[in-house]
Amino acid sequence: MTIPPNKILAIETSSEMCSVAASVGDQVVSRHVMAGQTHSQIILPLIDELMVELGISINEIELIGFGAGPGSFTGLRIGCGVAQGLGFSIGCRLIPVNSMIAMAQMTGKTKIVVCIDARMKQVYNGAYVFEGNRWIEVIAANVSNPDEVPPLPGEGWAGCGTGFLAYAEVLRGQYGEVVSLVSQELFVPNALSVLKLTVSGFEDGLAVEPENALPLYVRDKVALTLEEQGR
Repeated sequence: MTIPPNKILAIETSSEMCSVAASVGDQVVSRHVMAGQTHSQIILPLIDELMVELGISINEIELIGFGAGPGSFTGLRIGCGVAQGLGFSIGCRLIPVNSMIAMAQMTGKTKIVVCIDARMKQVYNGAYVFEGNRWIEVIAANVSNPDEVPPLPGEGWAGCGTGFLAYAEVLRGQYGEVVSLVSQELFVPNALSVLKLTVSGFEDGLAVEPENALPLYVRDKVALTLEEQGR
């Protein structure tokens, strides 16, 4: 197994939360701010705060992980752009982390279906199982109408994400008893979870050069046409 670098930075901006975390060995620090639409204004100052707290320079960071999505288009562009810019400047590689898996990691459960409110009356959806100390993708990240989410195999799934708040009744009708426990908390991914997955991603050989790090958009359309709005 490849030993990960000692100094790591993680960024997560796929939701309304702007979240950053960093580690030097076993020392971990983080900041999480409900940013709305101000990610671009606060993310670099938050990173600077982490560097001061750890007593290192940003130039000492050896690996950067970022929440690649799916999620807010603007947030994903900002997170990826900052990670790439720092990667180029510092000369380190990046780990794109699936933001849905970052959410699954936060729940403490082993069979997770994630539904995120994708606006436009749709949800981002994916399902993951934790086996052998790694998350296995059962249903790949996708975008669908709440009443058309892919069926889940087997039973004993837990659910998280803003989609379960925005479309609770519809998703309950789709999943029935298959999803036996849906968290009532408003789960959004955070950088601490991304940090853990950055380490495992490096061990699995997923590090890429900054120019090859891309967001996971899933949906390539961000607005309804006037005709679609009318319908």
